Amino acid sequence: MRVTPKFKFGVLLCRKGQVLEEDMFSNVEGSQDYNNFLKLLGPTIELQGFNKFLGGLDAKGNTTGTHSVFAEWRGHEIMFHVSTMLPQTDNNTQQLNKKRHIGNDIVLLVFQEEGCDYFLPTCVKSNYIQVTIVVRVLKEPNAPNAPVYYRVTVASQSDVPAFGPALPYPPVFSHNQDFRNWLLEKLINSELAAYRSKLFILQLRSTYKTMLQELTDKFPVPDQMTGKKKKKEKK
Repeated sequence: MRVTPKFKFGVLLCRKGQVLEEDMFSNVEGSQDYNNFLKLLGPTIELQGFNKFLGGLDAKGNTTGTHSVFAEWRGHEIMFHVSTMLPQTDNNTQQLNKKRHIGNDIVLLVFQEEGCDYFLPTCVKSNYIQVTIVVRVLKEPNAPNAPVYYRVTVASQSDVPAFGPALPYPPVFSHNQDFRNWLLEKLINSELAAYRSKLFILQLRSTYKTMLQELTDKFPVPDQMTGKKKKKEKK
């Protein structure tokens, strides 16, 4: 079980009419609603010289972009891999530089702008993402100054155990600090739950087996009869 208080989560923008991951990863900017949502997650920081948790981003050469979103919350450091802030590669529909980070995150946070269809988690191809949390903008029609609400859905791999906090019914939130606290707690708990899934249990067993083998090779067990260390058999 992971005990570090540092986490990294992917953030993917889905605009109206987009259903393919190639289109979503190709977004370079979003609406004002999207920008306001990023501000709710945490402040935008400059990566150059950043000395806190980077989550695999580059703080020296700007190879992973110049800025990102970072949050410190209840003793945790959280770095977000924001798709629109990661470097864009021209004439590359797959945007592998972006997917290299987001596709290797355990939890994916999808922001859907107003008017989007339902998001299918399987549209993002990854062997590593275990939980997808979708936040969709809700607005009253013909009321541009009306408050913004978010509808949240959560999808996870079948072997990821349940985790809180529970979704309310209906799963609609206001744009406020209470929603931020709920969402950050949900993100953290979803990753912790994912570590108990089959994928990570098998990885952990493999790691422990390798570590044990290294220890036995380095510190051979003495023979109980002679007291001499057993020589490793040649194969």
